[in-house]
Amino acid sequence: MLAAFAAMLVVSCTQNTVPPQVTAISDSTGAPDTTSRSAPTPPESGPSTINTGADYDSLSSHWSHIRVQISDYRIEYQSDATERTAEYKWTAGHVDYVTLDAGDPRSIAQYRLYNPKASTIRYALNWTVIQPGQEAENNSTTYNDHMQAWYAAHPQYQLENAFLHDASQCPAGTPKTPSCRLSFKIWTQNRWAINPSDAGLRAYQAARLAEVASDADGLFLDEHASGDMKDAIGSKSITEYPNWSQYQSDMVSLLASLHTALGPSKRIVINTSSYTTPWDAQMTSAAGNGHSEGINDPFRADMEQRWTYLEQMMAAGNGMDLVGGGDVPANYTAGNSADAASRQQLFKLASYYLVQPSPVDLLHFSFVNQWDQPFSTRWLKAMEVDVGQPIGPRNVAAEGTDPSGHSYRIWARDFENAIVFVRPLIDWSQTTYDDGTAMTITLPPGDEYLPLNIDGTVGAPTDRVTLRASEAAIVLRKSRTNTTAPTP
Repeated sequence: MLAAFAAMLVVSCTQNTVPPQVTAISDSTGAPDTTSRSAPTPPESGPSTINTGADYDSLSSHWSHIRVQISDYRIEYQSDATERTAEYKWTAGHVDYVTLDAGDPRSIAQYRLYNPKASTIRYALNWTVIQPGQEAENNSTTYNDHMQAWYAAHPQYQLENAFLHDASQCPAGTPKTPSCRLSFKIWTQNRWAINPSDAGLRAYQAARLAEVASDADGLFLDEHASGDMKDAIGSKSITEYPNWSQYQSDMVSLLASLHTALGPSKRIVINTSSYTTPWDAQMTSAAGNGHSEGINDPFRADMEQRWTYLEQMMAAGNGMDLVGGGDVPANYTAGNSADAASRQQLFKLASYYLVQPSPVDLLHFSFVNQWDQPFSTRWLKAMEVDVGQPIGPRNVAAEGTDPSGHSYRIWARDFENAIVFVRPLIDWSQTTYDDGTAMTITLPPGDEYLPLNIDGTVGAPTDRVTLRASEAAIVLRKSRTNTTAPTP
């Protein structure tokens, strides 16, 4: 449907002077395209209720059109029991996928009390262990005592073979000792790296991580991006791995073995951050799920490549968490929104819809990655608005050169109840986001459209949308809209 619709757009530099006509203007030549095109066919089903509580379920999945994820490293640390209870209840009533901190003693029971269908996973480390004396010993991150106890109970395996070693201190063929383990720092902690090819290590990791996940629905393995490993040990001389590509292959194999060992009832989610290399893709597919922390960033000029990566991961059957990133530049204006922050959040939500699979279960929208306030204060009411199911893939709606002289491209995707538009950066030199970058497109005939605001309210009916650099819009089909807001 959008193939026809995209060709009917009018592209302009102003918001108010474009007549509603079925033509397309090339930004570089100004020559009209007069090719005859048919109007898009509206959905055949009858009106739906949009922005009402009819679609809401207190148990997951809460809404039919979106899946919501959050990393809850907050609520268990609140000292007031009444506040904790209120926050657990609200979050459980709005979120489908929850990542919990290592050793969190209370949250799983609370989430299952208020939303037994929510998926809860526990934080752990896989390819590193925090060295002793920096944190309390545990089986998730600083698991030295736990590891020694397991190896003592399994004498067929040698503990020292579970680690990587510095080839400059203990070259191949010489005895391996704790003193020559590969040592490095991530964040504030000194770490050791495990040996992904060692049979004993694989057996131990399977046993340890099964223990960590025993009361949860799975595991969140942090710091698992290609960049994390390459930055920490990629340039080091490693006794066990003179060939870095073999380490990469063995790490993928380790994840696959853990996936098999934990079984189909447990999810493994690895945090590959915003990295999208073939190795990240291989590790994600081996684990079955990826957490793309910071990948949904309006201020990156490679968002199109990131969308393609996400689509490829989901096409292969992997679940993906879409996590926002990017600090708002000082010159980022409000645009069509109430303020710059709202404009940024609307971009992130529209970006989610642009690559959302059908059915929607494989892509999880993370609306916040901060823990200084109750999650309810950062909730985006627009997420509750039922855009319906996607009708076809994303398509280029318009492209060319904007008034500031930079290349632009506007993507669109048709949904049952809405049309989503996203204008990502595609030019790294573009650092302005104001009206001087604005491009306007007209909407397809046959309906009126209501611009959706991030707070869940809608604007006046319109037949056009103006987008500046790094801006998005979600327009609801008025014929299929009831603007009564829900309060789940």
